Amino acid sequence: TLTITLSGTGGMLSGAGSAVGGVYTITDTAANVQAKLRLVSFTPTAGQPNSANTTTFALSDKSSAFATATRPVFDKWAATIGRELVARAEAVIRAAS
Repeated sequence: TLTITLSGTGGMLSGAGSAVGGVYTITDTAANVQAKLRLVSFTPTAGQPNSANTTTFALSDKSSAFATATRPVFDKWAATIGRELVARAEAVIRAAS
């Protein structure tokens, strides 16, 4: 799940996800989230001449939060079973994604 949070009055997002109250969410496999993210577009809000609007984008990837939360366990077991075995397993997982 990828969440994009907009703040400001500068425009809106559209594409292959769902938007509720300035929060745009894409939920799928990692590969599909990447594909759907390529379809997201930003449409700026028309403003007054010689004026400026600012929009801030904040992205949150739930898988990153999981990786951060489980890092101590990963480090413990990587040291136990060996970094080489972990690297091979990670390569297999990347190839399957």
